[in-house]
Amino acid sequence: MKIEICTQSYSWFKRQWWQLSSIHNQLQPDKHEIVYAMNLFAADPYYDMAIDMAKLFSQPGLEIKLKMWNDEQIYGYRGNIRNSDWSRVDNDTDWLIYLDPDIVLSHDWLDRWARWVEKDDHRGRVISLQRHMVPREIADAAVAAEQYDRPITDIERKLGVEHVRGRGSTVGAGYFQALHWPTAREQNVSSYCESHYDYFMFDTAKNKGRMYRTFSEKAIRKLLGVKRVHRLGAIYHMEHVRREDPDWLQRGCL
Repeated sequence: MKIEICTQSYSWFKRQWWQLSSIHNQLQPDKHEIVYAMNLFAADPYYDMAIDMAKLFSQPGLEIKLKMWNDEQIYGYRGNIRNSDWSRVDNDTDWLIYLDPDIVLSHDWLDRWARWVEKDDHRGRVISLQRHMVPREIADAAVAAEQYDRPITDIERKLGVEHVRGRGSTVGAGYFQALHWPTAREQNVSSYCESHYDYFMFDTAKNKGRMYRTFSEKAIRKLLGVKRVHRLGAIYHMEHVRREDPDWLQRGCL
């Protein structure tokens, strides 16, 4: 099974290191083929860490593709980035997954996903999973304790996930959206969202305020509908300082 995972990050690279570690730790190249697309803003103050991370985690079964963005205005619209990802997916991809960089996969998630998609009526809709929220104080402490020169091990214990519960409805929110790529192509879906949609034009991924909403993620849900899945391997959201916090950039690489 070939999966393309698409991410967009601005300074959250330590949490993304946890995400890539959660993939690395369960990767079996004879069973899993992962293409990991990293979108980066060239002027990001933590850009060098992102490059080091890409070099470290590249391996058989895990191909990391970098896409650099120089225009802050364009990079600020998540719909722009996801449309670009859409246009670059390999034709032989089985599943396209849009994933926020602060999401960590459970230790057996890839195998559980493979078993589920073999038996469930899933094609043609956006697959949505409930996330399990790791409180910010726990996530911050775990992130601060690592050295970031190797993959992180024993992730679920370090995040205390036995005390974490699922939160939020599975409405197809943008932190995790999976699509069966051959079906999307058969249905002639040409992009993640159309630029003329009002909710796309106000979808800003940077310098957001308290009223920020990722409106562009509604486009693909409206087009394909949503398949809500409750019984699958957990995904963990490592909560973090919000950008309305005055010092978020200084703490951002946490």
